[in-house]
Amino acid sequence: MGFFFCFLNTLFFVIFKKVFESVDPVLVDDLDDPLFYTIRIVAHGYSIANRVTVEYELVDPPTGVSPDGTPSAAGIENPSGMMLALGDIDASRLLVSGSMYPGTIIDITFPVEVTDAAVSGIDVITMRASVENRDLDGVPTRTFELANDDTESESTSIAATLDLFTTVTVSDNSVVAGSDDTSTVTITVGNYGPATASNVHYAVNVALPDGVTRVAAPEQQSGPSATYVDLGVNGVYSGPALGRISVASLEPDEEVVFEFDVIAAANAVTGTQIDVHSELVSVDQSPLINTDDDAAQATLVVGSLIALGVSIEAPTTLVLPEVSSSSSSSSDSSSTSSSSSSDSEGC
Repeated sequence: MGFFFCFLNTLFFVIFKKVFESVDPVLVDDLDDPLFYTIRIVAHGYSIANRVTVEYELVDPPTGVSPDGTPSAAGIENPSGMMLALGDIDASRLLVSGSMYPGTIIDITFPVEVTDAAVSGIDVITMRASVENRDLDGVPTRTFELANDDTESESTSIAATLDLFTTVTVSDNSVVAGSDDTSTVTITVGNYGPATASNVHYAVNVALPDGVTRVAAPEQQSGPSATYVDLGVNGVYSGPALGRISVASLEPDEEVVFEFDVIAAANAVTGTQIDVHSELVSVDQSPLINTDDDAAQATLVVGSLIALGVSIEAPTTLVLPEVSSSSSSSSDSSSTSSSSSSDSEGC
């Protein structure tokens, strides 16, 4: 807070100034709650301030931060009842060409644009304003400093809003024990924006039951440069397989894809589950929005040939019915009786 004490004809006045921010922190590319600064000038005392000049500026604005149009000014209070003459206003200065009577309040509104190119940080946007009083001849009046100087500033933080996501999918819901069939696991991590994400890390946990192994470590298929680091020992791909996907920079609408295959040996127990889990653990920016999809999981099971409905049956053999001994005897008796009858008729 700064004060000016100036004397005119042995009477004194005070010009009080303050810089207010509309929001802190400001979210990047947030049209619903944009950043603007209000520079308030208040005249106190027993005399009249003439030709007050207010200067203001964004101090070394970071990338993605800039003035959003021309500032505006309005008289909030004017006890004199006369028209308050606000002179020229531009991007850096307002000249109050008329007189400021005690109790006069003037607000200057300075809009600021924060695009998705901005990087989050603490107090990285600074608005600075200063006030100078001149007499009717344009000559600065005598000034006494009550604070450090005649300059007031306000700093604002940037929160780079991010909407990150991950998905885990499998090409087959099961792997057959003892076969050469594999299931491909696909892990995707991405950024819906609106800001760029930096130093993104996802933890990957693969629960592999006995007899089930990864064919190889996950390999990147697409997206910006990323790494997968196995947290196991010496590339052993069986058992709990912990790893981490790391991406140095992930632009809005970009995604990184890793894949690996799993296979089941003959000793794998049918029906056991293989769980693959991916979850965001850290990123430089905040806050995060829509965090429900920051973690994902997929599950597949160990199957068998029989469980899949595949079986081998013996070929069908045609079997002819056998002739019983009793039937044969009956046939022979009939034949004998018939022969005897014929012989009798002949005699």
